[in-house]
Amino acid sequence: MPWNLLLIPLAGGYYILTRFIPLRYKQQRLDRQRLVFGSVLLGLLSISLTFACRYLISIYNLQVIDTLYRYVPIKIPFLGTTIASLVLTIIWVELMNVAIFRNREVWVRRAIKSVGNEFELLLVHAVEESKLVEFTLENNKFYIGWIKELPIPSISSYIRIYPYVSGYRDEHKQFNFTTDYSSVYAGYIEREEIQNIDELDVDLIIPISRIMSASYFDLEMFERFSDIQKK
Repeated sequence: MPWNLLLIPLAGGYYILTRFIPLRYKQQRLDRQRLVFGSVLLGLLSISLTFACRYLISIYNLQVIDTLYRYVPIKIPFLGTTIASLVLTIIWVELMNVAIFRNREVWVRRAIKSVGNEFELLLVHAVEESKLVEFTLENNKFYIGWIKELPIPSISSYIRIYPYVSGYRDEHKQFNFTTDYSSVYAGYIEREEIQNIDELDVDLIIPISRIMSASYFDLEMFERFSDIQKK
């Protein structure tokens, strides 16, 4: 088999790494060398399986291989097999994504737990425990809310939250609350206009680049600290 044909299964291996949901969110943190190495290994696996299928078919019905070979316009040995490897890889990846691994959120969490930084790990824990998170921005504006959607590692540069309260920090870095979103949510629910806040278009998108600090926010603990400072 001509060596240049190996570029086709290499492309298949790269497709698996970048499209197969259980792998795609994790590989985005890999350096270029590891990405190439992973593509080579998966490409070799793909072409090996295709050759194995070709061999089995030839054992039971050699005419099938000969018939298919007639429709290949370029008569290069094993060209059809390598192209079939790429096509079958793409079909397999997309079918698996739709049939089994379509829950993106689960795999984003797993990727963050495996390769995420401290900030991303804080977000995952906040989602799993339904914790409030406080974000202070570079302009001293702050938002406290629940994480709606986790950012994809190394790809997404924004965080989507349900805001709870917001305000600004004064020159002493103390919280000054200006907007209470929770009372608005409660009003909608009391009037039975909604069942939960998912039905309201209140998503707030925060650029990660503007976040100066992030931490869990416990209202009871905050009130206790506030009482101590007032004494």
